[in-house]
Amino acid sequence: MDWKYCLIVLAVLLNLIWIQPALADQGKSWKNAENFYVGQQVIWLYKAHASAKNVQKVPGEVLKLGTKEIQIKVKTNNDEFVKRWVSPDKLLNINS
Repeated sequence: MDWKYCLIVLAVLLNLIWIQPALADQGKSWKNAENFYVGQQVIWLYKAHASAKNVQKVPGEVLKLGTKEIQIKVKTNNDEFVKRWVSPDKLLNINS
C-alpha cells in the first residue's frame, strides 16, 4: 500500500513539472500590445468566414487584454451586446 501512495505522488509531481511552462504567463505575445487598452473604442475587421472577400467594419470596445487575443464588446442588430475574442491584427484604433 505504501508503494502505491509513492507512485501516485510521483505521477502527480511529474504532471505538474510537465505542464508548468504552459501555466506560466509569458505576457503579451502579439505585436503592438501597447496600442490597446481596456475601454478603448476600436473597429473590428470582421469576415463572415475565412474565404469571404468583403470585410465588415464593426465598432466595438476593448474589455480584456489576453495573451494572444483581445476581448471586445460589439452591438448586434437587436441592440444587444455580445463579447468576442479577436486577434489584434483584426482591430483598428479609432483614435489613430
